[in-house]
Amino acid sequence: MNRCKVNWIYNQRTEAIRLLHTAANLSRGFYKINGFIVIPHTKETKFNGFRIVSLPDLNYLRIPGFWRKVKNFGDYNLRTLEYPMRKDIEQLMRDQMVTELDYTHREKKWGQIQDGFFRKFQELFPKIHIELDQIDIHPTTHGPAGSYQRIFNGHKKIRIFYRIDNEPWYIAKMIAMALTRPKVYGQYEGVWHDSQTIVDWMLNETELADILDVDSDKYIKWLCKKPTSYQIKQSINFRERLGIRNNGRLFRCDPEGSILYKEGKLVGLSAKQASLMKCLIRSSNRTVSYLDLWETVRCDEAEEFSLQSVNKNVERLRKKLEHNGATSSMIYTDRGTGYLLMN
Repeated sequence: MNRCKVNWIYNQRTEAIRLLHTAANLSRGFYKINGFIVIPHTKETKFNGFRIVSLPDLNYLRIPGFWRKVKNFGDYNLRTLEYPMRKDIEQLMRDQMVTELDYTHREKKWGQIQDGFFRKFQELFPKIHIELDQIDIHPTTHGPAGSYQRIFNGHKKIRIFYRIDNEPWYIAKMIAMALTRPKVYGQYEGVWHDSQTIVDWMLNETELADILDVDSDKYIKWLCKKPTSYQIKQSINFRERLGIRNNGRLFRCDPEGSILYKEGKLVGLSAKQASLMKCLIRSSNRTVSYLDLWETVRCDEAEEFSLQSVNKNVERLRKKLEHNGATSSMIYTDRGTGYLLMN
């Protein structure tokens, strides 16, 4: 591939956007479903494991309807950087904003390993085509360890939020996920966990580890480290203070048969998708077999079992959940058996 342009951009706007993206994933249940805990961010915050996420401890309730509005933010907002409430958040953050963030060493180190990473990646995985014009890296001090957004309309760009307590090779992880996730989600009907596992293997068990100077043992321990009891208690108290519910089912059916998510109705579901969702809700947190799901989605009794049809219908339902502000990871694939709704 030709050398793509890399921009490092840090300012009050990018920090506010990072906060809003983190708040959206918190409100939508993404962190809870995937085993992350969210703690208040301070200058002393210790990120002693992969599943620690920090959020600035601000008075979000000063913004009317903040948590209701933020849960609907998604890919469009991250792609366009058009976030309602951004200026309100900038105002709230003003006192906590780090005006001078020193990421010079990280930027220099990434510049040294970037070309080698792309060459080796293409050599090891020739079927994954790398066509990038630009990478925008937004260093930050809070949120999860990293996140990314593919922007492939007109020009091919990846936007990365990179928490600078991590080594620069973590940027390579975000790029690898951006390049592989479409196939994992589309062709293999995987979810977030599957995508993470594949890329972690790439970076730790291939020659990429040498190029990026990844300490595999240290990284695996960091990935697997559980939050401390203090951090869990801190997270529960923080969520309660923010006004975010810690228990109770996210999905349920009301007496009229409508499907509810949090405090509102799921909208845009076809009759088949609604039946599928109700089946999963009835067996919340338990695997529903492919055959039982097939009984729900097939058109008539004479129709022969089709695993592909079940998988396609579940994939369409996952997309509808995303459109309703939920995370698709809530429907978990129990490989070889069926699906379960983490509820």
